[in-house]
Amino acid sequence: MSVEILGLLNNETALAGTRHMKGDSPSLSVAESLRAVLASRELGRALPRDVFVTKESLEADAAALFRGAWVAAAHESDVDSPGAWVHVTFPGRRDLTIARTAELDLALITSICRHRGVPLVEGERGRAERLELVCPYHGWTYDLAGTLLRAPGLPPCIARTTLSLGTGRAKARGPFVFVAVGAKPPGLPE
Repeated sequence: MSVEILGLLNNETALAGTRHMKGDSPSLSVAESLRAVLASRELGRALPRDVFVTKESLEADAAALFRGAWVAAAHESDVDSPGAWVHVTFPGRRDLTIARTAELDLALITSICRHRGVPLVEGERGRAERLELVCPYHGWTYDLAGTLLRAPGLPPCIARTTLSLGTGRAKARGPFVFVAVGAKPPGLPE
């Protein structure tokens, strides 16, 4: 059994919410699907092809391997001044953006509006001149650390603090920006 599969079976948290392997029952998680495959496998036989080539298996592997780990994601020159942002490719995720805040901190945020799921930025990199990300659909406005600043039409009984963008961690070391999502990542060496 491969190290990746063992990691998947032992990491139920990382698998939560992942899609199902092709051909499996929609009620099975990826971990349950892999357990079923392994239980029905003949000794000395290779695993089925889908374990290695499906998008779902790749996403589950990425979640198990990278969640909580620091990954080099950008060059610091990509986010050199307040308002600068760059999309990052993180295994299993496509909606992450590193931004330089007004306080010159680095922030890792999900760049999808919490109201209607609309992308808040277009392209691979850019600059938020007003240091805000504004949803083009209804005008919900976030600061570059992901805090919801304005939400036209939001009923007063709903706390804006519950609707901030998802965040991760971003730190610069030398010329590189490292990111981590998920639970507390280990310390990043200086």
